Amino acid sequence: CAPLASVRLPVDQPYNSFVILDNGLVVTKNLSHTQPAILSVLDADTLRFAAPDTACPEPSMARLSAIGNTVYVVGVRSIFRYHWDDGLARLVFDPHWQLNYVGTSGQSYGWDVVLDGDNAWFMDNGQHRYRWRMIGAGVSRTANRLIRVSMRDARDHQAIQVSGEPGGSITNPPLVDLRRHIVVGYDSANRHLVAWRVDPNDASLHRLWHKRAFGCASHMLLFPDTGELLVNDYRRLGEEVVLLDIATGDERARVRSGGLTQGVVFPSPGWNRDAYWSSMGRLARIHVP
Repeated sequence: CAPLASVRLPVDQPYNSFVILDNGLVVTKNLSHTQPAILSVLDADTLRFAAPDTACPEPSMARLSAIGNTVYVVGVRSIFRYHWDDGLARLVFDPHWQLNYVGTSGQSYGWDVVLDGDNAWFMDNGQHRYRWRMIGAGVSRTANRLIRVSMRDARDHQAIQVSGEPGGSITNPPLVDLRRHIVVGYDSANRHLVAWRVDPNDASLHRLWHKRAFGCASHMLLFPDTGELLVNDYRRLGEEVVLLDIATGDERARVRSGGLTQGVVFPSPGWNRDAYWSSMGRLARIHVP
């Protein structure tokens, strides 16, 4: 392999996110909880800057999300968005859609947001002391929350505690099953995994099932046709990958991946009910017979 193009990004910090807009442009940002996020727009083929950099009103730890030509940013206190303007050839801040999800609470910043076309879903209390596992790594005195924000009107929002226990924390997003109207969240620091039914009329949440002493911390994968949920569970000083029925929480299969640390990153789906599971030092292929 040979590199096709390269670019030096404007901020001397790690970058933790790339999203592709429907128009083919790539948007990326720096990772910081103290310095405001800078959005850079690149041509996907040449990596040349396609627009002036955009300074966000606050820092952002979460990875970006996008739908159409709109970029959603979870800042350390607020969630907000930018639309691509063809006439101006740049990202434009949407002053009519923004939610300060921290407010006067003792919550810490949120992580990645899931966009289902109607609502934006994410979890807060993202600050923690992760070294090799998320269990016990929370730093906030509060419980972490699952947050829903209407993509049409940010005044329509809801926040619900995941476990209700202090010191709740996460590093990743919830999972949304549009077909079954289910959202799954977790409290990695206190070992809780919870599913709610989403009312299709008003998006109100009704708890379906709750698994305690369950060490979930990574991104989750859904097999939509079968309703099977693939998650990690850290126990006995090792990581296990577990297959659950998303509607009931019933366990269908479990296997140790060989990872010694609790994964907080991104498994990838395969082509035939399999997945490639990453756990910070171990990459394993998990196959469902």
